[in-house]
Amino acid sequence: MAFKFLYGSQSGTAEVLALDMEELVSEAYSSDCLSLEESDISDLTDTKDVIFVFVMATYGEGEYTDSAKHFFAEMERVLPDLSAVRYAMFGLCDSSYEDTFNFASLNANKLLTKLGAKRIGDIGVHDADTGELPEDIGIPWMEEIVHIAYPD
Repeated sequence: MAFKFLYGSQSGTAEVLALDMEELVSEAYSSDCLSLEESDISDLTDTKDVIFVFVMATYGEGEYTDSAKHFFAEMERVLPDLSAVRYAMFGLCDSSYEDTFNFASLNANKLLTKLGAKRIGDIGVHDADTGELPEDIGIPWMEEIVHIAYPD
């Protein structure tokens, strides 16, 4: 039973939140936390008892962050079979960009689903426009994901 956190961060907020989420689960489960920039789509093939948790910031006008662009471009190019992958998705975004709100996590979710991956739980969302701290939304969401993934 393990969690692997993969984050796409531009200013560091998604990285900090992914590390906080990993710390939450690290005492009870095997865990790892990496930037998508340091990851390869082949990392998704090691799926035995692993839940992948994507923590995705939306950048600019709805794009992936610089650290996530290559990972998802490669996934689009290769189109790997992800039918053995289970994942959770959390997006960091700002509703003042209403036309592109949360696009990075929504597009990543769409691609993972298209390739056969199975999402657990709802997509978590932190809206920077609310003034709430990312961890105030992300940590309770992660607790729910742990409960869904490993209910006992």
